[in-house]
Amino acid sequence: LPSSIRIAVESTQGSKKKLGYFARRTWHSDNDHGHHIAICPNSLGNSKNALEVLLHEMVHAKNATYELEDTDGRTQYHTIDFRDSALLLGLLCTKVKYHGFANTELGERALDAIAILKPVEKVFAAMTAY
Repeated sequence: LPSSIRIAVESTQGSKKKLGYFARRTWHSDNDHGHHIAICPNSLGNSKNALEVLLHEMVHAKNATYELEDTDGRTQYHTIDFRDSALLLGLLCTKVKYHGFANTELGERALDAIAILKPVEKVFAAMTAY
């Protein structure tokens, strides 16, 4: 992943369906143009949800590093490039009508990482109140 990436928990205006988003080169300082990942509070009910959303957005960040267009800007259709990169980061993808491979879930590698890290679940549950 690029070194100049900012990750924030923030609410989105409007859609409660939005769990997170990625924005290319939105942070500017000196000669640095950093990417931005936002995780929305409604995705933080537990560590599995939070990690799935974070990994999904990290796939977009990884692809942006290589200048891969992994979504259609108008429709948010997630391409095969997105799916292939997601698999590398431990996500499983299923294709959905109109949005391509946007539907992701944690694969075995990602679930193993959660088991090893042993996150404190009540922290994630408490964050949904914000």
